[in-house]
Parts: sequence; structure tokens; C-alpha cells
Amino acid sequence: MANEDKIEKDESMFKSKLYFNLREAVDEVKDSFQNGDAVDKAKSISKLLGKSAFNLAVFTGKVGVEVVKRLPEQLEKHKK
Repeated sequence: MANEDKIEKDESMFKSKLYFNLREAVDEVKDSFQNGDAVDKAKSISKLLGKSAFNLAVFTGKVGVEVVKRLPEQLEKHKK
């Protein structure tokens, strides 16, 4: 049962309403490289990089919260 809870928590790390859909941004980059000029290419790449950075920040925040939650338990294990 505890293992199932851990798997469920791990999966929730990858699911969030805050994450941007990168598929749309990648499609926009593809379209701009096929049909756009240099400005369109730069804009679409910037959007993709920005959305990726934001998603990474959200994930890092979630991991940080989990680390802080588990810290007391890990410190107790380390003392023994």
C-alpha cells in the first residue's frame, strides 16, 4: 500500500494545471520554420524556451516541497 502511495505522489509531480502544453509551442516553431520569416522564428523559439523554463521551475518547486516534507524523516534515519 505504501508503495502505491509513493507511485501516486511521483506521478502527481508530472501532472499540474500550471504546466504549459509544449506540443503547441513545438508546432508553432515547426510552422514558423516552414512559413515564417526570421522574426517569426525568433518569437516562436522564445515562446518555446520560456514555456520550457516555466515548466522546469514548476517541477523544481514541486520537488523542493517534497524534499522539505521528507527532510525530518530522512534526518531521523541518518541519526540512527
